[in-house]
Amino acid sequence: MRRVATIAALTALLAGCSPDTSALDAQKPVQQKVTLELALVGPAEFFDLVVQWGHTTVANKEEHTPAPNWVKDLTLTWPDDVYVYVNGTARKKPTVDDRLAFVNGQPSVECRLRINGQVVKTATNASPQCDFNLTGTPPAAPSGSAG
Repeated sequence: MRRVATIAALTALLAGCSPDTSALDAQKPVQQKVTLELALVGPAEFFDLVVQWGHTTVANKEEHTPAPNWVKDLTLTWPDDVYVYVNGTARKKPTVDDRLAFVNGQPSVECRLRINGQVVKTATNASPQCDFNLTGTPPAAPSGSAG
């Protein structure tokens, strides 16, 4: 009986020392489809968008676009990328006179950040920022989509 108890104790001790495979599974790379969006809201014809965006492995990109809308699609892989952001401002087109550009006011900027098609952040103001911390369990793709 003493031998059985010793074997049981030794088995329990060794079981406690074995690696936890669930922790290893949690570190498997997870690809996430990210869409960054900006749009001018309001009197936009005399304004451009100045866009700043980035993520963990690509820092501080800046783009200028004359269009009232801007969209960037990315595929990010967690855990290499754990953070993504986009922000923007309206900038008067250089060829437009100030009195003409601001006669109807200045447009706001709306940002939207989607993960797997699901909106996870929106903001609208003069200089909004949408950001998101990625995890190993991304938001699910909307039902009916070809994820």
